[in-house]
Amino acid sequence: MEDTIYKMFYDAPIGKMIIVSNGVSLIEIDHVNHEELMTSNPD
Repeated sequence: MEDTIYKMFYDAPIGKMIIVSNGVSLIEIDHVNHEELMTSNPD
């Protein structure tokens, strides 16, 4: 079976979140801590 790779780019005032799902999850956050991103709910 082929591995399906999909990228989700989320741009928010708090920073940028990049999630790559292909067995590996990568999250890049700018101008904000990882904990703050989890506790924040930007719509």
